[in-house]
Amino acid sequence: SAVERASANRLNLLQNCKGDYVCFLDGDDNYCNNEFMQQSIDALKKDKKAVGVVHNYIEVFDDGTIKRHDNISKKNYITSAQYTKSLYVHVGAMVFKQLVDLATIDKLKKLKSFDDNDITQLYLNYGDLIYRNVDVYNYYQNDGSLWSSANDFEKNLINAIDYEILKQIITKNHIQLFYKYFH
Repeated sequence: SAVERASANRLNLLQNCKGDYVCFLDGDDNYCNNEFMQQSIDALKKDKKAVGVVHNYIEVFDDGTIKRHDNISKKNYITSAQYTKSLYVHVGAMVFKQLVDLATIDKLKKLKSFDDNDITQLYLNYGDLIYRNVDVYNYYQNDGSLWSSANDFEKNLINAIDYEILKQIITKNHIQLFYKYFH
C-alpha cells in the first residue's frame, strides 16, 4: 500500500541519516521559510531538554483555499503530555534532534506504519517541544488523498488503527493518547 511504501521510505532515510537533526518533508509539500532550519537547530542547541521545534504551517487545498495553522500554542514550550493530549501539527512543520536508535527503527519496520502522528509521537518519547510562532511549511491537501476521500466511518477506522499503532510506539503519555482519540 502507499502508506507502507511511504513508511518504509521514511524509516530507511532515518536509518541512514548521519546528522544530528532530522525533519520530514513529503514530496508534494514545500517549505516557505529559508531561515527556520538554522533557527530551529540553534534553539535545540540551547535547550537540552527539548527534542524538537514545532512551527506554524499552511494547509493548501485543491480549490485554492488555504487554512492557516498559527498560534498553535500560547506558550513557547509544549510538553510531550500537552501535545499528545490535544495538539496536532503536521510533521513537516517540525525539526527534531536525531535520537532514534537502530533497534527502535527495526521495531517500527515491523509495524509497517510510520506516518505523521507516529513520527511526532516517537520523538516525544525523548522530550518536549519548543514552539516558534513562524510559518515554515505548506501542506498540500488533495481531494484524492486517503484522508480527504474517506467517509466518516473510514476516518474513524483510520483513527482506531492509528491509535493501536501509537500505543506500540509511545513509552509515556498513554492516558493523554487515549483522551485525544476517545474524548
